[in-house]
Amino acid sequence: MRLTTILGLAVAVAGCGGGDKSYSAGTYSLTVGDQGYYSYSDSSACRAGGVGELVLDFVDYSYLCDPKTPAQRADNIEHTTLQIILTIGLPPDYAPHYPTKAPYEVGHANCIDGPTSPAIVQFLHYAPMGQTPDKVLQADSGTVTVDEFFPDKTKPLKGKFDVMFGGEQLKDSFSIESCN
Repeated sequence: MRLTTILGLAVAVAGCGGGDKSYSAGTYSLTVGDQGYYSYSDSSACRAGGVGELVLDFVDYSYLCDPKTPAQRADNIEHTTLQIILTIGLPPDYAPHYPTKAPYEVGHANCIDGPTSPAIVQFLHYAPMGQTPDKVLQADSGTVTVDEFFPDKTKPLKGKFDVMFGGEQLKDSFSIESCN
């Protein structure tokens, strides 16, 4: 069993930032150009999931969510994104799972028909000119832990993940700014 552990430095810089992070599992590899998270009151990223989502995106291009600069995503090349989807419930109490209470268990999910998982970690591959993923690799197991969560988005979302893609481990911490 091949075990790959990649640790990166979390970046807590206004306007996101990718730092020196890189991730790989299976045939997927990603050098992070930028990162950010989105919060939704519905099940926007995983339609069959529960209401209230945090969606963390680690992308291979610059300016994912900088309001002053358009995203530097070139349409004519392929792209890879590492995405983490957490079902957190609705404010103000985020029932049934306030983000910092306990780790989110990672599992496979069918976001069209269900069932889903409290946490989904997946590599998304986009073909050149593609706006929707043509390939998806989901983590089999693991946890995502949110250490700091501010509903007013005044400070970065901080936490860590430790997941398995088959026999490959992907483990890191994060400190990322809100994109919405």
